[in-house]
Amino acid sequence: MDERRESPSGYHFWNLFQCCNRKFYIKYPLGIKPFFTAPALIFGAIFHEAKATFYTTGSYSAASETFRKLMQERKEEYKDQERFAKDAARGLLMLDDWVETFGARDLKFYDILKVEEEMTPTLPNGWIITIRPDMIAKSKKTNRVYIFETKTTSFSVPLTINSVRAGDQATTYLWGVDQVYPDLDVEGIIVDVSYQRQSKIRSERPDVVYRTDKDKRDFELGTVGLLAEISQKIQGLSKFPDAMLFRRNTEWCTSYSHPCEYIDICREELSPGVAPYGFVVDDWHILSDVKNINYDLLDRVEVELT
Repeated sequence: MDERRESPSGYHFWNLFQCCNRKFYIKYPLGIKPFFTAPALIFGAIFHEAKATFYTTGSYSAASETFRKLMQERKEEYKDQERFAKDAARGLLMLDDWVETFGARDLKFYDILKVEEEMTPTLPNGWIITIRPDMIAKSKKTNRVYIFETKTTSFSVPLTINSVRAGDQATTYLWGVDQVYPDLDVEGIIVDVSYQRQSKIRSERPDVVYRTDKDKRDFELGTVGLLAEISQKIQGLSKFPDAMLFRRNTEWCTSYSHPCEYIDICREELSPGVAPYGFVVDDWHILSDVKNINYDLLDRVEVELT
């Protein structure tokens, strides 16, 4: 498995810029990340891979083995080993519940067309985007095609569902698959939410998420504009102070009732590629020297969505 499901300029790249310019600046141009990976990111990525194994093999035992193997491989990324043990246990319970509730039915009622396939649609100005939908399937009954999107949460199922309905990640998938496979005529996105909190485990699927042609066109134009704005601000670092270009958004300092991982350093004087105590330099950071930025930076990088 590719442990990094993101690229340095994907959906999460521009979405983070929209949420908090300062966090974006620290994570990407400066290339600074916490020494330990957030447990939710590790767990979510591994759960994705386990479900992909089930769809490609039809075997729960193969899917559970994938989950166990990948959890063990990433054990040292957990700061809290007690949390690791809990995630390792709850993940198998969640996977079992999902297979019983939806997975086995999917194999019966859908033709699985694509699982974790990387695709490269292009924006109107030529910028390449790389997307990797979790799964695409055709209903055997109606012949309608859907993208399946996996989400895991221990916080709130309704909030997780609404984030997909309102967010641009769903739009990006629908727009991107239309670009690469127009003959598929994708109907919409089916969201799979696997939830566990304390002893409560459940799997849910809300109504299908749709996007109109206008939604997709607006996404195209908006993304071109957003990436141009990011490029200009990164370029501006050679002339203007970072605090002027990448301001803090304090609404996100404690989003989802958890402190931002950069909350203790975001007011510090930071330098590209130099990590404060408790942090490391990310090999995937997009800049090693902000003074040597080309204006076409974003023309040359790919965008990958998780």
